[in-house]
Amino acid sequence: MGPQKFTGSNTAEALKLVKAKMGSEAMVLSTKDTENGVEIVAISPEDLQQMSNQPGNLADNSFDEKEASYIPQTKVIQSSQGDPLASRYENG
Repeated sequence: MGPQKFTGSNTAEALKLVKAKMGSEAMVLSTKDTENGVEIVAISPEDLQQMSNQPGNLADNSFDEKEASYIPQTKVIQSSQGDPLASRYENG
């Protein structure tokens, strides 16, 4: 089914709705204050697992070595005054 939205007048009420519908193991993905109270987006562990197993998701542990091979180098440049607190970083 995927993530679902629950709205309550406060966080505790919205969490009770999540627990009643999805169980105590549900994962809260986001919370947001709304004019109607609090909105919680949550997903059950089963739905998360099902979504993770779908083709094309990163959960298939595919690793592209070519994409991961570039790591930008960063070096610390001292300020002209020699003050280490005034140092800055420069990508190189």
